[in-house]
Amino acid sequence: MLTPGEIFKKRRLQLRKTLSIVSQETKIQEKYIEGLENDDYTSFNSPVFASGFVKIYADYLGLDVDKMSAIYRRSYTQESLKNQPKKDKFNFKDITKKYVNPISIIALIVLIAIIGLLVYFNKQMNQVNNAPKIEVSSPQDNATVNQSSLELKGYTNKDFLVKVNNNDVTNTDGSFTTNLTLKEGSNVITIQSLDPKNSSNKTIKTLTVKYVKQTNTQTPENTTTSYNIYLDILNEPAWIQLVVDDQQKLAQVAPVGKTSTYKITKSFQVITGKPLTTKVYINKVLKALKINSATGVASLSCTIENQQLNCQ
Repeated sequence: MLTPGEIFKKRRLQLRKTLSIVSQETKIQEKYIEGLENDDYTSFNSPVFASGFVKIYADYLGLDVDKMSAIYRRSYTQESLKNQPKKDKFNFKDITKKYVNPISIIALIVLIAIIGLLVYFNKQMNQVNNAPKIEVSSPQDNATVNQSSLELKGYTNKDFLVKVNNNDVTNTDGSFTTNLTLKEGSNVITIQSLDPKNSSNKTIKTLTVKYVKQTNTQTPENTTTSYNIYLDILNEPAWIQLVVDDQQKLAQVAPVGKTSTYKITKSFQVITGKPLTTKVYINKVLKALKINSATGVASLSCTIENQQLNCQ
């Protein structure tokens, strides 16, 4: 059967921690750690002190504290103490008779309380450090959506159990996805990630998503699309002819700059002697002119049918 010291040392080496690192993280002097790993308790003032450090070291290494305490009690006998090399010559019974008094008893109680607190806080810190992580990629917290169906995506520890609003969700190598149905207004979404080996080791994250029902924004049937035309003459004047809804608006040499804007209800036709410097805009959208290669004159003809602009 392995001794407590052998178990401690084997576990420390598995964790790849040096005595110096262990001493820094546990606040236990290296000589006491070496004593525990060598089953040499002569450096401790009493079995009570040694027992306290056994509990602290076992908890730090992630070992079963109660089991290690039991193994220590079985191995720590008066006979084993006699066989160990003594660093300081003293008789435990004589020391007990000499120093057992009310003050020493109070000091011992305080020390035990401190050790208990250290064990407790160390355990709490381990739980915090080992707590599962939850990251939600969508939706964002406090998001507002206009659809009742919502896809939730996130990440957590691999092989951990995931629950969304208390419903089990499949965890695929650390990622999870589920679809939710929202009620109108504010919705609170609760996500849990739980360690399957330790139900107390879990993380809970909440999101708030607001569902606003989309109103009917259809265009009324009597709404019509209007079209407006204007010309932009660049660099040099150009001869322009413009007919809108069968009415001639321009038949002249137009100066550089923008012409007036004309509303179109049925059709229009533009003819220009300067196709490269004449720009035609319909509702502020540039339209291409068709150039006659023989004459060098450009033109554009369009009609409106069923509120749609058709150009040739």
